[in-house]
Amino acid sequence: MKIENLYVGQTISNHKELCKILEVEYKESTNSMKSKRKELARYCSYDRIDKAGKIRKDGRGYRINEIYPTPNKRSDGRSSGNNIKYANEVTALIL
Repeated sequence: MKIENLYVGQTISNHKELCKILEVEYKESTNSMKSKRKELARYCSYDRIDKAGKIRKDGRGYRINEIYPTPNKRSDGRSSGNNIKYANEVTALIL
C-alpha cells in the first residue's frame, strides 16, 4: 500500500480508484473490500461519502480526514490463543 499517494482532504470516487491510487490489486469481492478498508483504517481516518459529498455509511466514495504518522497496530482476534477455553487442561494432559 502506497500511503504516500494520499493527502488530507482528498476525495476518491470509488473503491477501484482507491486501489489505483494505493497501487494495490483491485478485486470486486466484498471480503476484499472490507479487508482493504480495515487496512486503510490503520494508516488514516476516512469518511465514506456519496456522489454529492455527504457522509453516508453506505457511500461508495472516500474522503481522507487525517493521515497517521505511524500506522496503528493490526488487531488480531486470535491474540488470546484462539482456543484458550481448554488450553490449560490439554497442556496438563500433554505434560
